[in-house]
Amino acid sequence: MSYAASTNKEISTRGHNPTNGVPPMTPAAEEKTGANLPSSSDSSPLALNRTTTSVAQEVTIRQVAPLVLVLTGATFLNTISAQAVVIILPQISKDLDIPETRQQWIVSAYALTSAAFLLLFGKLADVYGKRLLFILGCFWIVATTLGSAFSPVEVCIFIMRALAGLGAAVTIPTAIGIIGHTIPPGRVKNYSFAFYSGGAPIGQVMGNLLGGIISNFANWKVVFFVIGGASGLIGLVAIFVIPKEPPRDPNNPNAAHASGVDWIGAFLFTSGLLIVLIALSEGVSSGWNTPMVITFLVVGPLFLASFIYWQHWLEKTGTREPLMRVSTFKNSRFSYAMAIVFFFSAAFTNYLIYSTY
Repeated sequence: MSYAASTNKEISTRGHNPTNGVPPMTPAAEEKTGANLPSSSDSSPLALNRTTTSVAQEVTIRQVAPLVLVLTGATFLNTISAQAVVIILPQISKDLDIPETRQQWIVSAYALTSAAFLLLFGKLADVYGKRLLFILGCFWIVATTLGSAFSPVEVCIFIMRALAGLGAAVTIPTAIGIIGHTIPPGRVKNYSFAFYSGGAPIGQVMGNLLGGIISNFANWKVVFFVIGGASGLIGLVAIFVIPKEPPRDPNNPNAAHASGVDWIGAFLFTSGLLIVLIALSEGVSSGWNTPMVITFLVVGPLFLASFIYWQHWLEKTGTREPLMRVSTFKNSRFSYAMAIVFFFSAAFTNYLIYSTY
């Protein structure tokens, strides 16, 4: 029986109560397995399994391999989609008659939406289900990627690339959440996260190869056909390998508290990040002294600062679940790790782009 099937069977037989018929682990058993008992608000699929010593011991790399491969494949395709377009940009611009001053928007539109909507879709995944949103995100990428291939004019491909970025914004946080909530703590979970993390940089490198090969031997539209077809395949396989999530317990006050979406925070973060990224993109082509760029560079950071203050206020008062717990950054190790990832990703991405010139 597959890992997803066994998990789904356990969910269906136990009902809403995650500890129904299963005695809780003793502290000694917890220490031995490294698994923690789930809180009352933890409604993830394998939160059910964390209450048993046997599951933590029985989970192997072979059992979770199909799940991790599917999730890694999604992030692999996301970065291929971003990087391959950089290589085929001259062909697209020539066919659609896009002037040089606006060519960067084919790349920027995808990056803008995928970055700006990450937090919002991460929260929506907590509310409506990570499995559901991941699968929908895969098929959304299929539709928008094919739309990019059949775009007749530049405005159309700009819109399609921006919409495709929304698909990446859905699949990235849901994939991370599925690994975090589905695989019990331990060595296999660590390996799963490590394997998933390798999908993005490998996808960027492979995007260069895919774009270069296709630009030399075929039409640029083939890149989008390949990405769309692969994303559709991942979406289909995900239906069978991602375990179903148990229904929320309506009597659980913590679950009800977590089910709300901080729309004010979502607006502040999404708007602020979009404004800043648009200013950075336009500053290169229009000039940094233009009124719009200057205004955006002032307004955008104000929105982001307001977002941080709003999240801190929500966390302090407890009136609503924040999109991001800013207190997490008080952990120096976490903050240093995030800073390292930020600068490494920025340097690596810029290297891949400028190495194509």
